[in-house]
Formats: sequence, structure tokens, C-alpha cells
Amino acid sequence: MCDLMSQSIKTGEPIYADGGEFDANWIDVLYGAGSTLGYAQFIVIHSDTVMLPLLEQVEFDEDKRFKLYETLKIKARKIVKGQHRAKVDVQYLIELWKLCFNLSRSGV
Repeated sequence: MCDLMSQSIKTGEPIYADGGEFDANWIDVLYGAGSTLGYAQFIVIHSDTVMLPLLEQVEFDEDKRFKLYETLKIKARKIVKGQHRAKVDVQYLIELWKLCFNLSRSGV
């Protein structure tokens, strides 16, 4: 698994995850146990760092922005059935990004 990920993901390339530090730690454990590298060569970044700045363009109030974000998360989960599997989680983040991006461009 680690070798496949290392072949697919470039050194220093960011990987976005909605678990943030939890996912980064999980990757470290995975690589520590299953890789000769000992650690991942890529960077795990919380997906909120991409989504929230998009929503900042349409909602300036921080509390309202977080409520809007939670609403969009629910909407994205409804679009993508299932959860806690890599393929489903990636599709969920893609759908959530699309919702945030499209809303940021609409100016609503």
C-alpha cells in the first residue's frame, strides 16, 4: 500500500484530507509499519484550508460561514453515498469543493 501511494504521489505533493492531523498521524503510522521510507514523502493538509477561503468570498461573518460550510458538507454527503472508504471520501471532498467553489463564484 505504501509503495503504491509513494509511486502515485510526488514527493512534497499536498494531499487534502478532512481529518487533518488525525489523517496525517494515520499516514505516519501506516508508513512506519509498511514502508522502508519510514514516513510519507507527501504532505497531508486539512481540506478546510481550501474550502473555507472560498466561502469567505460570499460570507464574511465567521459563524455564518461555518454554518454554511456544515450545510454544504451535508449536501456533499448526500451526493456521495457511503463514507469512510478512500474512494468515497475522495469523491466527497471533490463534491464539497465543487459546492464551495461554485458558491464562491456565484457571489450569493
